[in-house]
Amino acid sequence: MSHSSRSEAPTSPWKKLDETLLQRTKIFDVYSRRMRFPDGETEADFYFLKCKHWSNVVALTKGGELVLVKQFRQGIQDFCLEAAGGLVDEGEEYLEAAKREFEEETGYVAAKFLPLGVLHPNPAMLDNSCYYYLALDAEKTKAQELEASEDITVEVLPLPEVREMILRGELNHSLLYSALLLALVKFPHEMQAFWRS
Repeated sequence: MSHSSRSEAPTSPWKKLDETLLQRTKIFDVYSRRMRFPDGETEADFYFLKCKHWSNVVALTKGGELVLVKQFRQGIQDFCLEAAGGLVDEGEEYLEAAKREFEEETGYVAAKFLPLGVLHPNPAMLDNSCYYYLALDAEKTKAQELEASEDITVEVLPLPEVREMILRGELNHSLLYSALLLALVKFPHEMQAFWRS
């Protein structure tokens, strides 16, 4: 049961007492962190993942169709339809990472990239950020350039069909939902076909 003293918003920051690396992997490192609560007395251990930042791309063709990628995700052991994107390499600009990942995963290039915003994918256990972009006038110019461990198919869908898929509960990737929301709110003119019947 929560203490009544914690029902109000904290007025002072938590204090980090210790941080320990538990495991290194190819895409993230696992850490434990000993923290002291704002009350100055209570302490607890928390676990989180240190990750590289991500870039994600909501891409529209000249015909107003959405360019998505479909791949098998190991965490849920199922397929996800999602926005193209991936890790931002060390020293790489976020926009350049978005362009690179989009081109590699789809074989498409876009005439224009518009920044959508930056979100924290899961602040409870991830320390990274995701940089979102809207790509316009995307067109296929070459074959995909996939890594040996990647098996990605490209799906190009009309925006109204994507809306219907959302209503039917057929899309299951939260990063795609956040990308679409940002695009709809920030660039309603470019995304207006989403609302067509």
